[in-house]
Amino acid sequence: MKIREESISHYLDWMRKGQPFAFAGYSDAEWHCVLGTRAGEKTGLGQILCPRHGKRLLDVLRKRQSDEWFLFAIPKVLRTISGFDGGEIDWFLGREDIKIVGWERDVVTDDLAREADLYPLIRQVHDMRPVVLIGNEHLRVMRELCYWEHVPISSPNLHMEPDGIERAVEAALKHDAKVYLVSAGVSAAIIIDQLRDARSASWLIDCGSMWDCFAKVGGQREWRAKLYASPKSWRLWMNYCLGGRPGRLWM
Repeated sequence: MKIREESISHYLDWMRKGQPFAFAGYSDAEWHCVLGTRAGEKTGLGQILCPRHGKRLLDVLRKRQSDEWFLFAIPKVLRTISGFDGGEIDWFLGREDIKIVGWERDVVTDDLAREADLYPLIRQVHDMRPVVLIGNEHLRVMRELCYWEHVPISSPNLHMEPDGIERAVEAALKHDAKVYLVSAGVSAAIIIDQLRDARSASWLIDCGSMWDCFAKVGGQREWRAKLYASPKSWRLWMNYCLGGRPGRLWM
């Protein structure tokens, strides 16, 4: 499998040029579902790994492999994650019926958050309003900080609820937005696929948990726990992300 490594500036350039794209994340939890490994176990965020849901994720891979602007975001580090033998992902994507190119995910999600470098993305998205954020209830804070519309979902196991994903999509489509930001765990790729059918001229981005720091959640990640332990450091992080430099919030 080939994974393209592009910085956030690459995607921002597409946005400035008016080229819509879908950025759907296939990280470790998604691949466990697709491959049927660790079935029934829970991730650190409480998501249940479900092979039945994996079939839906597989359908998206098949359906969108010829859509050049549907980007399958796959972290390069995936092959070092516990639970994979290092070759089964490549073997799977080497099948004749599935030929996709992966796009490196962490550099445009976790790395940006960890380095307090979210300002360019937030500024660009702000200029493209209206914006809808689909995610956990605690992410309503982004409505206050960035003026984004918020569509709450009952994750982490939205994918296990009958018609749960469809209800979330229906709620999102009540807003005719230019940008849809999705933070819905293993449900995100399905949500983005369905939004792609209805909003092909919009930007659809799986942000993972990159916004969680604004609500002081996700402390199971070591760097976030350390950040939250220091209110001063957390505020400084907020100022960098929202204002581009310390001491100035952008609103």
